[in-house]
Amino acid sequence: KNIRTFLNLFHEHTQSLKALNNDITSNNPLLSALLLHKIDNRMVTRLEQFRKKEELHTLPSVEQIIEFLNLECSHIEDSSLHDNIVDPKNASSSYFGSKPGVDKPKSSLKNVSLSAASSPPSSAYKQGPSCFYCHQSGHKIYGCPSFGKKTPQERHGIIKQHNRCSSCLGTQRLSECQSK
Repeated sequence: KNIRTFLNLFHEHTQSLKALNNDITSNNPLLSALLLHKIDNRMVTRLEQFRKKEELHTLPSVEQIIEFLNLECSHIEDSSLHDNIVDPKNASSSYFGSKPGVDKPKSSLKNVSLSAASSPPSSAYKQGPSCFYCHQSGHKIYGCPSFGKKTPQERHGIIKQHNRCSSCLGTQRLSECQSK
């Protein structure tokens, strides 16, 4: 959630600067260094694994860092969706009877952290539910090639037709969405 919030704020501010004809994201090593400083060491290691071998001797671009963070965030959101699905026959009463005032312990990582940082990015897609649009397994709707080829109006219609949240594409209503 911290990563998604960070990415949303980053995009909001960079779009505002672009509207003022000041694009700071292209070829900006200072911003790249600042972004690398904001993420924890495990994330930096995973970013290095994400990059091509011939690029490892240079500082990653802002676009590469943001692309990597978006990918990682998507994988974590996917894995947390799978973790939150409970079979009612096998669910214990303690799962549903959690105390409302008790919070989970906070992570001790830097400003932007991941709960599933030890798993490789592709592990979330090895097995899992199929895409609700094309019904193929191995990807979610936002990774669906046929959904991606649709116009924004067609995609919006498909989302409404399948009763999905227009913010996160989850099964809840937009008013109940926690990603807003």
